[in-house]
Amino acid sequence: MSIGGTMKYIKFLIIVLYVFAIGIFGFFYEGKGNLKAKPLKNVYADIDNYYDVDMPRYPNVNELPVIGEQYINNARAQSSYFITEDEPLNIVDFYKKYWEDQGFMPISEVNPNGGNISVYDYREKVTKTVSIKREGSKFRVLLTAIFDSNLKREFNAFSDIPHNKGSYGFVSYELEDDNYRASNIAYLNPESMSRNLIFYRKAMIEKGWKLKNEMSLPNFNKSKTLIFEKGRKIAEINITQNGMEGGSIIRLLVKDINTGLIMKGVRK
Repeated sequence: MSIGGTMKYIKFLIIVLYVFAIGIFGFFYEGKGNLKAKPLKNVYADIDNYYDVDMPRYPNVNELPVIGEQYINNARAQSSYFITEDEPLNIVDFYKKYWEDQGFMPISEVNPNGGNISVYDYREKVTKTVSIKREGSKFRVLLTAIFDSNLKREFNAFSDIPHNKGSYGFVSYELEDDNYRASNIAYLNPESMSRNLIFYRKAMIEKGWKLKNEMSLPNFNKSKTLIFEKGRKIAEINITQNGMEGGSIIRLLVKDINTGLIMKGVRK
């Protein structure tokens, strides 16, 4: 893969990871029932005071915060989200105008099914991102502020996960609160899918993990997920063949096994 192609793909992984990870971890888990967002007592009054930095408020929506300590590539982050029927172009235009009026130069991509816009606020030293994803006839909009001042935080709350030699392009999302700790990491590896499967089956066991299950999609032999357990933790390692570019795409999800998120029902 060329340097330009690598950077383009890493950018793609970052966007996918934001949407996927915040969509999974960005909910406060209550009891043993459904996943629920934890609303502020008075959303419209208090959401303005949720962020430590200036974040524009989109009009006429019920915006909810993501509760807990979040880290994106080891930088502290704050997030919130809302659901709207407004088209992605209108949503992007709102944030674009807000930041351009402040003298910033946002970068955006938009299509009928979603999009994203981001800006670097050099005054507050914060990267601000808005991601839009279609959900049926509506759109989920995720806002994230990433703080430069915390870039030296120790990488990966779950540091006992091995990675194969030559891996690169690491993108991480972590969340910690009183109820759970979860980490989602995506990266690339030049080895084939089969070689990566051999490596992780062996290396995870050497690190004290137990292989509990292997999963793959019916009639699709280019992706497989290994499921491991270790004490309180459960880990999913998805290895997918990287198409014509060669090598593999690795997606890792690790969480505390004692609280339910997306892994409920996997244990035997």
